[in-house]
Amino acid sequence: MWLELAKVYVGLRRYEVAIQSAYDRLIERGGKDAGLLNQLGIAYFLKGDVRQAAYSFQQATELAPEDKKMRGNLEKALAALGKGEGLK
Repeated sequence: MWLELAKVYVGLRRYEVAIQSAYDRLIERGGKDAGLLNQLGIAYFLKGDVRQAAYSFQQATELAPEDKKMRGNLEKALAALGKGEGLK
């Protein structure tokens, strides 16, 4: 439910609300939800905060390394930052 809610907020371009909703749920879940972290990254990316987006995507891919979409999101964010090997 929370992941879908975050997606709706992003679709409505209500990025701050999407970010806060995802953060609130992540806190409840101990930060261990790859889908929410990925959606958080999408919200940050669309808001223009590419560094924070890349960080969220990196966390998501650490939890779900087999997910090609999440890895693709991380690669796009890193490319936008001009980095090819992850955040330091």
